[in-house]
Amino acid sequence: MFMGEQPGRDPSGVVKKEDFMAHFAKTLERMREEGARHYDKDYSDPILQNAELCAQCGGKCCKRCGCAFSPDDFEDLSFEALKTEIEKGYITIEVVDGDQFYIAGFVLMLRVRNVGGLVYENRLYNRPRGQCILLTEHGCKLDWDHRPSGGKLLIPGEGGNCQSRYSTERALREWEKHQGVLIRLSHYFDEKEIECTL
Repeated sequence: MFMGEQPGRDPSGVVKKEDFMAHFAKTLERMREEGARHYDKDYSDPILQNAELCAQCGGKCCKRCGCAFSPDDFEDLSFEALKTEIEKGYITIEVVDGDQFYIAGFVLMLRVRNVGGLVYENRLYNRPRGQCILLTEHGCKLDWDHRPSGGKLLIPGEGGNCQSRYSTERALREWEKHQGVLIRLSHYFDEKEIECTL
């Protein structure tokens, strides 16, 4: 083997399909294992709570889409407990194409519902995006302790240039091991319209 030559490649630099598929399968398995781990979240960092900056921009990020929940945001992840919470009308079950995050297949997660959105819409594309259903002229309807991780781990920035410490990918990797209960919930809530009671 000459210097720079890699296993699975012929000297022209072409990757053999079998070798690529084996490598891809190992990568997916590794990512699936990593996705099952718990992500530490530090909500105590004072940089996360800057009500003045949030008030100045009027919730620019909240006008684009509701923020993501982590499984850690719920004390009980059973079907009945999540069903009771979702029936309050402020949570949506979202289906995401995991391939864009190197996660095989479609993954369900929970997010704050958008105005005009259903609790669960079985459409992957052309879904209504827009203002979070919990946004008011005075900010979020939820107090700090009850907000989703996606909201609490958002660093406010000047002019609405906020940075998230809790990405969609991170949420998907945490929700990946809870697909069974989310699938049951998606069947139960499919195309149901529920008014937000918060």
